[in-house]
Amino acid sequence: MIYGDHELPLKIETDGLSITMERLGDIIRYTRDLGDSIVEKQIATKVDRVIIHPVEPMLLPQQLTRLLLVDFEVPLNIQPGKSVEINLSVPVDIAVFPYEKNTGEPLDVFTLARTKLTLFGTPDTGHICRYWRSSIVEKPSTVEVHKEGWLSLTIRNDTGSWVQVNRTILEGHAMKLFFNENLVRMRGKMKITGKRLAETSVSDKSPQRGMTKSLEVMSQGLLKAFTGKFIMEGEL
Repeated sequence: MIYGDHELPLKIETDGLSITMERLGDIIRYTRDLGDSIVEKQIATKVDRVIIHPVEPMLLPQQLTRLLLVDFEVPLNIQPGKSVEINLSVPVDIAVFPYEKNTGEPLDVFTLARTKLTLFGTPDTGHICRYWRSSIVEKPSTVEVHKEGWLSLTIRNDTGSWVQVNRTILEGHAMKLFFNENLVRMRGKMKITGKRLAETSVSDKSPQRGMTKSLEVMSQGLLKAFTGKFIMEGEL
């Protein structure tokens, strides 16, 4: 697993990914090879360690969106007043940070997962989202930890009638990821208040014991009053 702290010089080769970092005087030479793309950087810094973490999956390409839309392979019908927890796979991006007291912007961000965007709503008032499609599973299992993670989503139907749910959308600026050597995980909530209306949010609590909290990219510079909630209006 590549996640964690690493001392320089560094050489990682796994899952079609190669990262090398070496110091040449006051300069660090960084090379990242994904097979079909190679990125080379020269970085003037005194740091001799880096941190590699899974991060919010809305940073590529060029952080065009702050939202992740997860489409259910099979719709979920929820009875009135019912609350249920489901597990969905989600993509992850990967960031390389300098190891500093106040870790700032990453040196590099990339992904091994497929990157696709979609529009939720109308062209005039809709939202661009990172798109992902997932089946619903009973509990998280081992996946390609450098490509995918798990969202444990609690859905509550506060309406007086049955509601069909086809997707959920989460706000990336509030997203909190946790990881261990086998899994990347996060928690979220979806409160249905109408046939075509729901509110989603993410949790800052670890989904399970012994997991490490990832560094965040999208939350940097946000006001503390930011709630991280998103209102879904339209076909759920």
